Amino acid sequence: MKETATSVEELLEFADGAKGKGSQGTVFLLETEGLPDGPVVGDEDAGTRAVQAVRVLLETEDGSMYYADEFEDMQLYKEALQQIEKLSEMYPVSRISEEEMEKKRPSV
Repeated sequence: MKETATSVEELLEFADGAKGKGSQGTVFLLETEGLPDGPVVGDEDAGTRAVQAVRVLLETEDGSMYYADEFEDMQLYKEALQQIEKLSEMYPVSRISEEEMEKKRPSV
């Protein structure tokens, strides 16, 4: 069963619980940069603030959990990545493409 996390903390709790049961798994990670409603652009001089997006899918023998969020505030983005980094201490991390994530993520 695939569930959707509403926070990084919820994802970490799921990972910790699965690891505590001895469950093997993999973290699939996708990071992208874009405009709030547009394609990928990273022009710092244009005055438009880029949005950093992160999508994580943790697949374990005990189930799966998906998390996605967008950040305009770079500090919040960095804090989220630091928390997501904790997952790499529990499970191997695989960076994947957007196409691969679309195939793996739960249906909404």
